Parts: sequence; structure tokens; C-alpha cells
Amino acid sequence: MDRSTPARPSSPPVTRPRRLTALLALVVLTGSLGACSDRSSRSGTGTGTGAGQAAGSSKPVGGPDGASPRTTAPGADGSREPGWTSVTFSPETPRSAGQLRQAADRMKQRAGSLGLEDVRIDVTGGDITTRAAGDSEKSLTALGQTGALAFRPVVTVSPSTAGKCEDLRREASARDSESVTLCGAGDAEALDYVLEPASLVGSDVAGAKAQLDSNGGFWMVSLTFTSKGSVKFADVTAELATQQPPMNQFAIVLDEEVLSAPSVSQSITGGQAQISGSFTKESARELASLVEYGALPVRLKVSSVTRFPAKSG
Repeated sequence: MDRSTPARPSSPPVTRPRRLTALLALVVLTGSLGACSDRSSRSGTGTGTGAGQAAGSSKPVGGPDGASPRTTAPGADGSREPGWTSVTFSPETPRSAGQLRQAADRMKQRAGSLGLEDVRIDVTGGDITTRAAGDSEKSLTALGQTGALAFRPVVTVSPSTAGKCEDLRREASARDSESVTLCGAGDAEALDYVLEPASLVGSDVAGAKAQLDSNGGFWMVSLTFTSKGSVKFADVTAELATQQPPMNQFAIVLDEEVLSAPSVSQSITGGQAQISGSFTKESARELASLVEYGALPVRLKVSSVTRFPAKSG
């Protein structure tokens, strides 16, 4: 199966250390020509949802085998109770009980795709409470990330404006159908990007999975676009390939932060793209889970973290 030439970034890579467990050092987009095998399963092997499946279609709750994560509280059978962690999320703005239940259901799907066991997720008193055995704060916190994905053409790039990123994110979340300015995820060398309206969004992606590259031995996230998303992606990359830098760059945006902005040299067809960089297996699975199950219907913040030590029965 032939592959198009990978798009190579013309700007320094950026990272998002607050949200992912590994730094994203580089994002590379690659496209597939001709017929391709299905690549939307959530494990490193096997098959899953096809590229032609429409966004929003039914997907199994739980891990790759379709099983739901267990919701039994630790030690409920009276045996020795292990230590466990509880993370409570509050909505940034008041939300209905129905919206919170939808968010909790999606968090359960994410827990299954990440291979988390003994996870309990409940809606209580206007909050969402999660708990799992052991010191699981990092894993539980990841379940509450918004996970909104967008691909936006770049207009200009400039050094980051210190202290303005949170304000820019809030403004962008209210104007996601318009041109926005966003920070690159990172620290001293982060950049500010002026971006056009999104050409593709999360609903244009049919599936995502963490995958170990067989040649380079590194972890990456493979995306499969829907049939409509494939056409959009080919069209916009063909247009960008004719532009001068930095307007030939395509920003990959997650939760109103630019992961990276690779340049495009030709139209990318075939309905496939890959995000690669300094991923661990865990961080690749985390990002794939966010993309696979889509954005939460509620923007959440961590309101409390409680750790309970092990007890003898």
C-alpha cells in the first residue's frame, strides 16, 4: 500500500504537559493512497470501526472486548480493603443532571478503552465522582478531559504572549466557528497561532487508536476519517500545499491548545492521518481515547482529590 510523503513541520514542536503524560515532540501527518485496511480499533492489533462509519454511530461501552469497566467498590465483599483514590469533577458552568449523566457515560467508555479496572463513576449532587483502587489520580483525572479535536489552517505564528493562554482558550471555546488565537502547548518556546475556522472537527474522525510503529518502534495515534471527513481533509491539504509558510500549516488543536502545526506539501488522500511524537503507550492510548469517544458534553474541572489508605479486613 503506497503512502504519500509525510508533511513535515516547519515550526518548532510544542507540548502539552498539563494534559498528556508524555511530551508531544513532533506531529507528522501522513496519508494513504488507495484502499486501506480498517484502522479504528483501540488496541495495537486487530480491526474495528471502518473508515466509512458515520460519526456519532453507536460504539461499545468498555474496552476492546466491549466489556464495561467494573463498578464494584473496593472491599465490598468484606475482605481486606485495598487503598483507593477518589477524584471529583465539577462543571465549569451549571449543567443539568442529564448532561452530567451523558458525561459520566462517556467517561466510562474512556475508562474501558484505557484498560482501567475497578472504576466507579457516579453523578452526585451536581458533580461527577470517580474512584479506583490504588494511587490512580492521574488516570482518573484524564477521564475528565474535554477532548475537543479540531484541524485549523494557520494564518500567522508569533512568540507566545505570557499569561494569556487561559484567556485565549476561554475566548476560543465561545468562538469555535470563527478565527481564533491559541497558544501552543508548552513552556519557554511555545508559540501563539492565529487560526482560521476549523476545517475538520472530532465528528469528522471515525476512529482513533494507539499503535506501535513496526519500523521505528515508537508509539503514535492513527486517525481514520469518515467518508465526508476524508474528502474535507484531501481538499484542505490540497489548498494548503499551494500556500507560502506559515499559511501552508495545519494546526492540530485539542481542547483549545495547539499540539503542533505541520506544514503540508501535497494533498493527503485515503482518509488516514497519524499523530506521532514522544508518546509512551499510556499517553498514546489516552489521546486515542479522547478522540475515539469524542468531546465530553460538559467542561469539567477537578474539585477534590481524596486518597484512602489500605485497611485490614
